[in-house]
Amino acid sequence: MSITSRIWLVGTFAAAVTAAGAPVAQGAFGVQEHNFEAGACVNTTCTYESVEKEPSEAFTQAAGHPPWGITGFELNSKEVLLKQREPEGSLKRVRVDVPPGLAADPQALPACTDEAFNKNGCGKETEVGTTEMVAFDGVNDLTVTGKVFNLEPRLNLPLLFGIDVAVEPLVNVHIFLEGHVSWNTDYHEYFEINNIPKEGVVLGTKVPLAVLKSKLFFNGNAGAGNFLTNPSVCSTSTTSHLEVESYEKEVSQTETHTPVGVEGCDKVPFEPIAEVAAETTTSDKPDGATTTVKVPQKAGEHEINTSDIQDAHVKLPEGMTLNPSAAHGLQACTATQIGIGTTEPVACPQASKVGSVT
Repeated sequence: MSITSRIWLVGTFAAAVTAAGAPVAQGAFGVQEHNFEAGACVNTTCTYESVEKEPSEAFTQAAGHPPWGITGFELNSKEVLLKQREPEGSLKRVRVDVPPGLAADPQALPACTDEAFNKNGCGKETEVGTTEMVAFDGVNDLTVTGKVFNLEPRLNLPLLFGIDVAVEPLVNVHIFLEGHVSWNTDYHEYFEINNIPKEGVVLGTKVPLAVLKSKLFFNGNAGAGNFLTNPSVCSTSTTSHLEVESYEKEVSQTETHTPVGVEGCDKVPFEPIAEVAAETTTSDKPDGATTTVKVPQKAGEHEINTSDIQDAHVKLPEGMTLNPSAAHGLQACTATQIGIGTTEPVACPQASKVGSVT
């Protein structure tokens, strides 16, 4: 068996759209490239500017577990009244596509139920980070903060987080951060927030509430210390992508490039194990086989994880063969029916099933 490692680029919570849009003009809805930053850091104060001055503020160890993953952006805005900033458009949706390789593991810590989250009952052990937002309420730029909790995943939603933002009596909202896998490209993770509230309530009266800035801090060492894992392949810089949509149906895309990349690949272990077990010991008889591929992973904030798998080639024992044409009653499944690279339900005939995988 030969296994090669997949390229994983450093970054934080922005999911990769296939093509970034044209540059956004100041004065139009969207985010300028210099107002979008994403990276793995050793502290919560690091920015591109601080990393350029002191590179050690960025966490660069390949396959390591960064203390913090930080993503921040600021929407284009205009100055009003006493130099407050009003965003150009009302933000409805955010999508951040993470570069392939940066991974969040929701199983690294306990999960909170939807019911408990909605009742402000998530325990400290389910907390994975914090958020800071600046919103324009029609008169002032209001700064609000919130906590981020690991929630139980839903069907076809491998990662789910709850953002609890509360500034009484103006803001008390729950926002869901949905984590997906890009099955039809390179399997990177991407994250979306949909239907961002555009109103707040003051003493029973609704007031406009338009997001101007947002910064999300993920605690990479949450739980067992391995909530976040860096890519296992080195690079000099990485690219993350941001897509924002307004309630006015305007869509803008932006990308950002980290000032540093990933290093220390010589320290990354790779010790996969492959096992093939036959179901019978009788020679020249119909047989089944169980093939197991194991790649040990390492928890703990100071551990370096194993390299990621790109390809796995398993050589069966000599004399063991697969012969579909000799299997009476079997049917074939078409490429359209299996739908590889999509999330569509599999429509293969039952008679084409020859095994199972976990």
